[in-house]
Amino acid sequence: MNIKGFEIKACIFDLDGTILDSCSVWADVDRNFFRKRGREIPEGYAKAITPLGLEKSAEYTKKNYGIIESEEEIIREWLDDVSDAYHT
Repeated sequence: MNIKGFEIKACIFDLDGTILDSCSVWADVDRNFFRKRGREIPEGYAKAITPLGLEKSAEYTKKNYGIIESEEEIIREWLDDVSDAYHT
């Protein structure tokens, strides 16, 4: 494809925030994660983990909230829940 004289071979489209809203999906994942364990989501939890990435978030969650599952199991649960949310 040519646009204004430039041949375009590929393009990148960031659809998060335009077509998809991952913030609400991740908020639901967090809420469901704690609900499955009979708890409410802790105050300030999202703010604390948002800059950490998955591995550090799992480490933080396990350490600070006494989660018995391994960090790998926590991450797998989160990713499964996100996948289910996007599929449905």
